[in-house]
Amino acid sequence: MVIVSAAPLDPSFPGGFATRHAEFASAVAQQHRTELVYVHDGDASAFGNVPSPEGLADVHVLADSAATGWDDPRIPRQSVARGMRWPSDPGGPLLVAMGANVAHVALHAARSIAVLEEGWERFPPPPGRSPRRRALHAAERLRYRSMYRRVGRSADTVVAITSRERRHFAQFMPEDRICVIPFGVDTGHYAPVPGPAPDIDVLIVGAVNRVEQRVEELVNELRRRPETRDARCVIVGGAPRASVVGLASPTVEVAGYVADVRPYYARAKVVAIPTFLDIGIKTTMLHAWAMERPAVASHAVLAAADHGGSQAHLGVATVEEMGPVIARLLDDAVERRRLGRLARLVVLEHHQEQRSATQFARLVDGALTRPARPRARERASAPSRARDRRFR
Repeated sequence: MVIVSAAPLDPSFPGGFATRHAEFASAVAQQHRTELVYVHDGDASAFGNVPSPEGLADVHVLADSAATGWDDPRIPRQSVARGMRWPSDPGGPLLVAMGANVAHVALHAARSIAVLEEGWERFPPPPGRSPRRRALHAAERLRYRSMYRRVGRSADTVVAITSRERRHFAQFMPEDRICVIPFGVDTGHYAPVPGPAPDIDVLIVGAVNRVEQRVEELVNELRRRPETRDARCVIVGGAPRASVVGLASPTVEVAGYVADVRPYYARAKVVAIPTFLDIGIKTTMLHAWAMERPAVASHAVLAAADHGGSQAHLGVATVEEMGPVIARLLDDAVERRRLGRLARLVVLEHHQEQRSATQFARLVDGALTRPARPRARERASAPSRARDRRFR
């Protein structure tokens, strides 16, 4: 089998989607000859010193520019290797496309699995109200929806990450070919840490560079309320935007990107995730739960946890509702410990990393034992340079 990815599958930093994909690759490589193709957009430096997932036979690094010749305007602009086509030889390898930005390579392979996980076209538009930016974002949404339909017709199986994402993708493809594999957490890496009493009242964590993270509103809400006005807050997340950096004060620390977020979870009384976007699953919430920290999040975020959202009892509808919930938890250490223990139990029962990887390996086993199914093929507009005999 051949795995195609646009992100280094680095197993040395547990937690992100790249690590999830690395666990998938390692699990199947124990049983089957597996090659990995990394495709980059011209800067290969990120791939130079990355350890390969265990057991892979060969790793190839290709430049996006080396796969020119077929540039379908229906493929989203965020896609990598837009010109890459794959041989449709029924006797060829099983192709696994890791992520939506390389999913299009599964369109012509005789056998393929597309790891889509979450519907990218539901991400909010970038800041700004210019008609041109709105039009570009609307066009990108249409490209994704078109690609989902085409991948759904072509791939043997599409991997989603939650039942909610399965329902979303079912608009574009047969639901019986969508497999839900929950996000897996390394519960040994993310584990409760005994130590002194937490000194961070509220840990605000997430991709704080994104517009859907309503960090400023949450901090202002906490400052507005007398019971949380003096609460010590720490904001952790990559590339915080200028308005987030401007929140820094004697009681608000903007840590930004940190190499290891575990010490911050260990020091936190409450974790807050100020986003209301109903897409995918928030890994930050699962990490907090694994470390026995209660997470205050929106109903939309909690609803993505198929087995745990309803048990946490910390869902809110608005940023304004977060303030009272956080204040109540800060005032009740017993409740924080109870919810923390319950949260870790949910992760142990439903989000174990090894269990998710094993489920993916079984999916691959099934795909390899089935003959290539007949399907309609779209006409190729040009020959592909990706027809490399190494992968046959």
